[in-house]
Amino acid sequence: MYASMSYQIALITECLLTYGTAVRALTTMYASMPYQIALCTTFLITHCTAIKAITTMHAFMCYQMPLITECLITHCTDVSALTTMYALMCYQMALSTECLFTYCTAIRAITTM
Repeated sequence: MYASMSYQIALITECLLTYGTAVRALTTMYASMPYQIALCTTFLITHCTAIKAITTMHAFMCYQMPLITECLITHCTDVSALTTMYALMCYQMALSTECLFTYCTAIRAITTM
């Protein structure tokens, strides 16, 4: 009878330990699940943010490229305009010099006449 009682007490203790361990394991599992859900949510938010950042970066690069092209075209047009202006000034100076020579020659011719 004592042996049976000791055996039953050992079984009850083992069942109690197993039950306590199972409850603890379930509690840990439930605690782990919200933690995993939080991690998944964080990863998802990070992933969406990264996609948004990359999309914004591509949009910004696409915006910068027309601006750079426009700046280059404006720069080339300015250089062309300046070159034309210098060429026109040189042409005007040549005309002014020619007019001056013609004027001096005319005065000399009139004086001689």
